[in-house]
Amino acid sequence: MRVLRSDDLEKFGCGKSEVNKRALKEVLDYVDIRTEKNDNVVLKEVKSRFSGKPYGWKEMTISGLVATLFAGEDIKLRYQKTTLQGNPEEIARYLTRKDDAERVILEIRKPAGMEIISDVKSILRDVFDKTAIPDKEKDLFDLCHEILTEEMRNIDKIAGKYAEEKRYPGEKDILAYEKFLKSLLSITDPSQFLGKISDDKDVLSELKERVSPVMRFFGSPQVDIFRKVARKIDAFKRNEQFLDPDGKFAIKDIGRILDLDEPYSEIKNLTGHELTIESSLKTSLENLKVKFFEKLNSAKSEVEDELGHHSVLSDEFKLSVMRPFEKLEVDVTASNECSFVKLQLDRIDGDQRISFEEINKQLHVIKEPPADGGDEPVVPATRGTTMIEPAIFRSVSVIRTEEDLDSYIKELRTKLSAILKDSNIKV
Repeated sequence: MRVLRSDDLEKFGCGKSEVNKRALKEVLDYVDIRTEKNDNVVLKEVKSRFSGKPYGWKEMTISGLVATLFAGEDIKLRYQKTTLQGNPEEIARYLTRKDDAERVILEIRKPAGMEIISDVKSILRDVFDKTAIPDKEKDLFDLCHEILTEEMRNIDKIAGKYAEEKRYPGEKDILAYEKFLKSLLSITDPSQFLGKISDDKDVLSELKERVSPVMRFFGSPQVDIFRKVARKIDAFKRNEQFLDPDGKFAIKDIGRILDLDEPYSEIKNLTGHELTIESSLKTSLENLKVKFFEKLNSAKSEVEDELGHHSVLSDEFKLSVMRPFEKLEVDVTASNECSFVKLQLDRIDGDQRISFEEINKQLHVIKEPPADGGDEPVVPATRGTTMIEPAIFRSVSVIRTEEDLDSYIKELRTKLSAILKDSNIKV
């Protein structure tokens, strides 16, 4: 553990120190020779070789030598397919536990060339705006890995936001960058990792340039403005017929901005468009509600008047007839949407017609005791009212002459007379 944590390895045989120098060279030469033959050098084999004759070293001594070569960056350690990095406690466990000795592989470290180091440092400066950049391969790897891991965390957070709002800009670029980072961070060998960054430096630079405005967008108040308007746009479109010309232009321009691949410079216009639309809809809503309540009150008055002509109807029935109008009143009072109020306005005639039909039906089933005291109850002699549907006034053909007009009036009169036999008529 002291070796793995140490910043001064000379006292353990590295650098100019003579301590363990020959022993370290023996282990390193063995690994080098085996590596040249493309053989996997397993820790168990190393321990077996150097614990026997002519060496006779203890297992912990061998583990310490391997740790020193690893800390001095002469070798790298791989656990199955994963290159081991960083954590001294974890590496110490791998080097000392017998169960892991068959799975830990030693390899000669081939350091990244100066060109690769230079490329990576340039990327850190130019792409990620870093200044204090180390020269040592391991330290450079650690810094790059830390930066790209943080990038990955931020990108993952952003990628998840598209599920809540598909119109957010930049999804394609975010997903491309996410895929690239995952591929890069899957490389655990420092030399390969830095080499991959060097090879793909142009790709990394381009992807970062594309996602930078997207990342700024999600880290700014712009995202709240965009989300709020995007959630309102469907309601705006449902009520587009009630907008004035300025409002109609605003809704069209909102749609254009939301569909842009890079809307960032125009998002500031969304709030103004939103206010224009809501102001226009507020005026239209007020006018519609005035019309609605005028028509509703008139319909209620006519139905109440009809109910007042029939004393045989119970109070409970009268309340049930008026209940749909009360619900209409409550719903429209609470509504802030023009299209809904317009729909309810158009419903009033139909609801009024249904009310007259219910009254007629009820009058036909109510029976009273006969006046002469007989046994059989009789239907009361009272007439309901039928509200005529507009379709009854539709002519079969075009009226072109006086004769056509007389014929139409005669036919209409026949229809109305038939209804009048059973009930009063309301047109």
